[in-house]
Amino acid sequence: MRYSSVITAILLAVIAPTDADACRLSTSGSKCVLAGPPAPERQSAINRLRDAQARGAPIRPGTILPRNQYNILLLADYYGLPGVKDGWVYMEVERNVYRVDFRTYKVLELVTDQTAANW
Repeated sequence: MRYSSVITAILLAVIAPTDADACRLSTSGSKCVLAGPPAPERQSAINRLRDAQARGAPIRPGTILPRNQYNILLLADYYGLPGVKDGWVYMEVERNVYRVDFRTYKVLELVTDQTAANW
């Protein structure tokens, strides 16, 4: 029994890779860099999709939106919304849809709940 544990220890010492073995493919003048612990697991596709579709906090009516920061939603009928009229437009802000006065960029109401399933 004693001999088998001594032989096992010797074999482990001989077989175990060293830092020099890890760098045996390096060329002259290059440095050997050993990899550290593995990178954390990547976020699953389902979690990325859920995060991408998350809506921001609702904006209160009367809030003035900054110009040239949010998209005007065109083709309102495609999204199941009534047509645009009387100087207001639909704007998308953090995955929410708002009815906004086009001249002043004042939020009139949140209309996300009125959009069709393709929104």
